[in-house]
Amino acid sequence: MTHYRSRLTRRQFLTHAGGTAVGLYGIMQWQQPPAVAQERELSMLTWNHFVPASDAELKKQAEQFGREQHVKVHLDFIAHLQLSSKLAAEVQTQSGHDIVLFRDLEAALHQHSTHALSDLCDELAKQHGGWGNFAPKADVIDGEWKTLPLVSTSPSVDDPIREKLFWRQIGRNPPSREQFTK
Repeated sequence: MTHYRSRLTRRQFLTHAGGTAVGLYGIMQWQQPPAVAQERELSMLTWNHFVPASDAELKKQAEQFGREQHVKVHLDFIAHLQLSSKLAAEVQTQSGHDIVLFRDLEAALHQHSTHALSDLCDELAKQHGGWGNFAPKADVIDGEWKTLPLVSTSPSVDDPIREKLFWRQIGRNPPSREQFTK
C-alpha cells in the first residue's frame, strides 16, 4: 500500500476548506450562486427589419459576440408599431431588455430610465472621426449621451463639407440631385 503525500500544508487545507464552507453557506443562504459563477446574459429588443437579411445578420453578429464574450445573447424582434408600447411597459415595470432600439427622438422620452453612454460614444467618436451634427442633437440630453447612434444621417444632410471631402477622397464627383430623382 502506497501513501501519497499531499502537497497542501495543514494551513492551506484549512484555508481552502474555510473558503468552500463560506461559499456554500452563501449559496444556501441566498439561493443562488455568486455573480462570478452565474451565466451572464444580455437581451436586446429591436424591430423586425423590412429587409429580412438584416435580422439574420444581427442574429449572426449577436451569436459571434456571445461566443467571444462568453455571454448568452437573446434577441427579440417585434413589429415597429409595437415598439413604443413595449418600451413603455418595460419602463413601467422597471424590467426588460438591456439594449433597445430607439427610433427618432425616443431617447428624450426615456431619458430617466436609461444609463449614460458618454464614455462609449466619446471613445467611438475619437476612433471614427466624430458623429457629425445631427447625432449629438438627438442623443445628448443634459450633457450626456443617452443613446448610441446607429447612424448619423447622410453626410449631405449632416455635414456638406464632410460630403465633399468624402467624394474627393475616393476620386469621384458627388451624384447630382437629378441622378437621385430619375
